[in-house]
Amino acid sequence: YRTWQAFWPVFTQAVKDGANVIDADEYMGGLTPSYKVSTVDPIINKITNLGVPFVAAAGNFGSNFISYQNPSAGFTYYPLPQTQALTASGAITVAAYDVDQKTIAEYSSIGPSPDLLFKPDIMAPTNIDTIGLKGSYRNFNGTSAATPVISGCVTLVKQAHPDWTSEEIKASLMNNAEIKYNPQNNEPITWLLQGAGLVNVYKAVTTPALITPYSTLMTPDNLKPITFNIKNTSDTTQTFNISSELT
Repeated sequence: YRTWQAFWPVFTQAVKDGANVIDADEYMGGLTPSYKVSTVDPIINKITNLGVPFVAAAGNFGSNFISYQNPSAGFTYYPLPQTQALTASGAITVAAYDVDQKTIAEYSSIGPSPDLLFKPDIMAPTNIDTIGLKGSYRNFNGTSAATPVISGCVTLVKQAHPDWTSEEIKASLMNNAEIKYNPQNNEPITWLLQGAGLVNVYKAVTTPALITPYSTLMTPDNLKPITFNIKNTSDTTQTFNISSELT
């Protein structure tokens, strides 16, 4: 358990020290929806606008709900991960994909964010063997295990394309993620759990184009036109076919 107030000075100092990416895979306490939107999100977005991608764990609360007591309205319920995860628009919020079960990990927190942002953004593998102390190996689970995978992918993309902005790096990962299907019914796993899909860093590095916005979310009472921007990152002419599907 950690608080945002304890961590944000560390994050801002990392930016001053020239960090290439910030990895926040801790549970963040005290993030009420109003505090998140008014205080936390602007700081994270400022960090990403300075060219430092911010990668954060979605949390391990599955589809649970958390309650906040409002003296005037009683209890208001918010689905996690939003209330205890870092879900600013500029952050890359990471869900967990169980490599053994070949599906979303049952504990990986559901979206969207309380201010109706598309969250989580992407999945990374978990339930994997990783190097421990003194040359040992250990099995690593949780969105805290998935988040460093995305941070490593961000670093590889940034190394290959040092002129790309944080938004372009995020676009490369989300544009090229692989949509995963429920093994029980062969239907796509809801974006509320998998985001854009399972990361594919090779496709992200070699992508011929970047498409933004990489995600969007609208409610029936707030429908509006969307303008997509396509940036050709290759040396040849590219042709794209556009289609849409309601999910």
